[in-house]
Amino acid sequence: RVGVDIQSPIAVERQKRLVGRFLSPDEVEYYEKSRENADVFLTMWTRKEAYLKYIGSGISVDLRAVSTLDRTDVSFFDYICEGCSISICCRKDSHSSPVISSSLLLNSSAVL
Repeated sequence: RVGVDIQSPIAVERQKRLVGRFLSPDEVEYYEKSRENADVFLTMWTRKEAYLKYIGSGISVDLRAVSTLDRTDVSFFDYICEGCSISICCRKDSHSSPVISSSLLLNSSAVL
């Protein structure tokens, strides 16, 4: 089982509106400590969506109740490529990790 999400850049003004509506309290705090870094927001957003896809709930739950920080049940693999954030969520397993070609990550026209 795996959850994957990709998000193109979001304008900073829109990010600031989304933070309080969709991030958990600890994620909001982390975002604010990052000096409202756009990559941090995108990574938290794609992690959250990848996790919800992984557990099969979609966005039917209160997103503020779901934190992706310090999870011990899953592993996340995060990439930023040409401003887009890509997150992969899978069962925590010390014996495996997703394999993604670095050329795929550098080629924005590639389709996952």
